[in-house]
Amino acid sequence: MAPLKVENGSLAFLLRTDWVSQALVDPCFFHATLFSASAHLDSFQGRDNNHITIYHYTMALRLLREKLASPGGMLDDGTIACIPPLVFFSSMRSDEDSSQIHREGLMKLLRVKGGLHKMGFGGFFSALVPVCVLTEAIIFDSEFGIPGLDIPPTPLAPPTCLLTAALKRAAHQTGYYNLSHAAITIFQDISLICRYQDGHYVASTREEGLYNSTKIKWRNQLQQKISQRHDAPENVHPSTSNRIDQSCQAAALIFWYLLDDYFSVNAGTLQNLVQTLKDALVKASMDTWIRCSPEAHTWICLVGVAASSPCSDDQVWFSLRHGQPVVCIRSEGPSLYLDCWRTYDWLNRRRKLRAEH
Repeated sequence: MAPLKVENGSLAFLLRTDWVSQALVDPCFFHATLFSASAHLDSFQGRDNNHITIYHYTMALRLLREKLASPGGMLDDGTIACIPPLVFFSSMRSDEDSSQIHREGLMKLLRVKGGLHKMGFGGFFSALVPVCVLTEAIIFDSEFGIPGLDIPPTPLAPPTCLLTAALKRAAHQTGYYNLSHAAITIFQDISLICRYQDGHYVASTREEGLYNSTKIKWRNQLQQKISQRHDAPENVHPSTSNRIDQSCQAAALIFWYLLDDYFSVNAGTLQNLVQTLKDALVKASMDTWIRCSPEAHTWICLVGVAASSPCSDDQVWFSLRHGQPVVCIRSEGPSLYLDCWRTYDWLNRRRKLRAEH
């Protein structure tokens, strides 16, 4: 991400400034940083037991324990900042025991400090801790909780905060890197249906006709997709715009499949839809997504991870990709990551509910 322009106030911006300056003077911070970088590459390249990653992990743990075991325990912000990456990448390796140990240790230290809101480094901790703990909660289907942070209850209607942000960016962004009209229409359709999810209030508005035609349009598209063979050939060399559109379309079909009670949710069908989304998502580079619409990519990955089989490689796959563009988005405190949790929480509970019927 170094060559990419990122928004001031985003976690990526803070990593380039506050984090890097601390890593150059603190050995524990230094090894935690190199462990994170090496583990990140391992995850993308599918490598296990990389001796470089293991070395930096071991050194970071040793130095962390030495700090905590010193007289009085060194509860400085730099020490605590080394722990969230350990939570994140233990989750990426599906190592639930290590991830839980690191998370519990992190939570204890945050309580000692008075909660997340009492931490220093500006807005650094309010972004770093939620995104790492959020990933752990998703992969292991566990509770999401951080001392000093109010976690919103599961919303009754599908949250549209990320879609609204994607549409807002598209309305103010011009040039090569932007959502196409087709992608914008997809997100507008979803936003419309979510606004009147139960269908009772739309009759009293001027949007009833558009609401009904939108539901029929997507129901027909989903029916057509389900009836196709999964291995049906697609455009293997799409344009950049079409690559983005394919991912938006694939994620939207999953969303409609979970939302629309007209369809009975079948595990095999859902897995095929998830695979279609994975195939589409890799066609566009990560830097293209970051330049074009990091909010859209974030929503797409949350749809994918919520629809994936629990404790599966697919969940890790989507979580890893979710963790990149989202850190390039400016966040007021932890608000962005709470929006991500609300989106995932609703989708995850909806998938479980639909699977039971």
